[in-house]
Amino acid sequence: MPFRLDAALWGISLAITLGRRSHLLGTTDGKYISMKYATWGIDYLYFGASLYIFDTYMAPNFSPELIFYHQVMNSFLVVMIDVLKYFLFLPLLPKAKTEHIAHMGSSIYKMLFSIQGCKENVKFIGKLLSGQGTLFEWDEGKAVRRNSRHQLWYFVKIGIVSIPLVCAAQAEFMGTFSGEPLNEAIYIIGSGEWYECSISRFLMVYLEFLIMAFIKDALCMNILHQLFHTKYYDHHKTHHLPMKELSVMNSFYFDIFDLFAEDGIAPLLLIGIKMLGGGNASVHYMSYFFIVLCDQTVHSLDVYTSVFWNPLLDNVLRGALSHNLHHATNRGHYTIWPLHHFVGVETAQHKSGKALDGFEVDINDFNKLFDTNYPLLL
Repeated sequence: MPFRLDAALWGISLAITLGRRSHLLGTTDGKYISMKYATWGIDYLYFGASLYIFDTYMAPNFSPELIFYHQVMNSFLVVMIDVLKYFLFLPLLPKAKTEHIAHMGSSIYKMLFSIQGCKENVKFIGKLLSGQGTLFEWDEGKAVRRNSRHQLWYFVKIGIVSIPLVCAAQAEFMGTFSGEPLNEAIYIIGSGEWYECSISRFLMVYLEFLIMAFIKDALCMNILHQLFHTKYYDHHKTHHLPMKELSVMNSFYFDIFDLFAEDGIAPLLLIGIKMLGGGNASVHYMSYFFIVLCDQTVHSLDVYTSVFWNPLLDNVLRGALSHNLHHATNRGHYTIWPLHHFVGVETAQHKSGKALDGFEVDINDFNKLFDTNYPLLL
């Protein structure tokens, strides 16, 4: 019986990662080790569940409507997972984040169950009807970062309406996405030999995700994103209302143009490249879903959150760590893939004037900025 190449590669990646970190068991505080691998367990469980749900329920009945419902469900679940991490790792998380979430909880309670809260709700609806938050900026300015109504509005506007609607519309009117089963073997290596193995569609889809991720980082994040922080900051400042208090809960602070510029270009470019080579004019829906999921989880309040779903990549490239520094300082760390975390791949973005080289530099900066004690080598 052939073994699956994707499962074997993932298992080897996990074994190498655990082996390279085994020497830390006696030297690093156990609570941080538990936090890191519990985080991975939660994240990989959700990733695996997403694959199972797609193959079991979506692939046999693939449609724009299912895409819409799937994206809505995902928006809720990624927020719930970050809230779960808040409760599990509360003593180890930065106070700027935990205090903000506690404030949001009490604010939502008052919003729903107090007379003053109901009065404020009416005022807020009036502002929405006047075009604030869609056509115009809010008259409260930066104060909206700590207002539960605004946070809920952006969650609905982006996570419940915009992302699901755009994904479904692309499938319906542009034929952007295909939806074949991920578990299906598409190629057999060494048929009849002892080393016979199968390549599933999932491996192709994951590689498609990597290609789109690199296109997005090279063009959208490394170029457009930097331009949004210099010449065109008016189009990006909404997303940077959350700073040190960043979590998945407030990652939906976006203007529509900014969202498209960062997330909508990569799949269209990959489709164009495939068409030039005579390939299909589509990408697999799940490869784009991985892009969306990566963009959401990179905002997590937990620096150990997985964003690339490969143990080797998640161990070397700390996407959530880097992106939290980007929001906290509002400069540098422009890409989702922090390639400077590879030792030897240096970038000259550090405030000291020295090149960044390895994730320990970022952990040091994070600990100083957030008053935390994350181990440098874990």
